[in-house]
Amino acid sequence: MPQDEVRRQLLEQAREAQARNGGSGGSDDEIVRLCRSLYEAIVLADDANAQLANAFLGPLTDPNSTGFLEGFNKIDRPAPS
Repeated sequence: MPQDEVRRQLLEQAREAQARNGGSGGSDDEIVRLCRSLYEAIVLADDANAQLANAFLGPLTDPNSTGFLEGFNKIDRPAPS
């Protein structure tokens, strides 16, 4: 796939995610740079950092994801007997 098509699809998906989450703004170059930084944090991370990055990324890409919030739900549950 040509690089310009990858960039077009990335920006389209990022803008759709912004709209779903009530956000807006950022130049195309800024969005590409931030997505690249997030990609590098996930791909180049060790297992612990990858889990943190995925917990952050989940709510950005999946409206049903709870990300870090799921940890609070686990705290509130009674321990198994």
